[in-house]
Amino acid sequence: MSTAKEDVKTLLRNLPDNISVEDIQYNLYVLGKIRRSLEDARVNGTLSQKQLESRFSRWLAEPNGMGESGTADPAKIARILKRVGKGNPPVEGDELPPEFAAKKKRSR
Repeated sequence: MSTAKEDVKTLLRNLPDNISVEDIQYNLYVLGKIRRSLEDARVNGTLSQKQLESRFSRWLAEPNGMGESGTADPAKIARILKRVGKGNPPVEGDELPPEFAAKKKRSR
């Protein structure tokens, strides 16, 4: 795995010359998220496609898992995945099952 400094150098080399400071900050933020995710996957492992599909199918089948009727609300799923996919924790009302609960931050 390359060092953070090497990754930043590569990132800066690949960005256009007319990029704003805000865009550089965002790219560094994304790079940091990717590095942390790769480290988390290395340490804690990952789920196979089959495992993920199994978890989602159980979650969507649970009554009140996604709505009062127990049926999946595609708009709600999209909102949750969009928000959580950006690194944000689930919020009250997401009604995520325990296996999808946010992990506690490890102290350094």
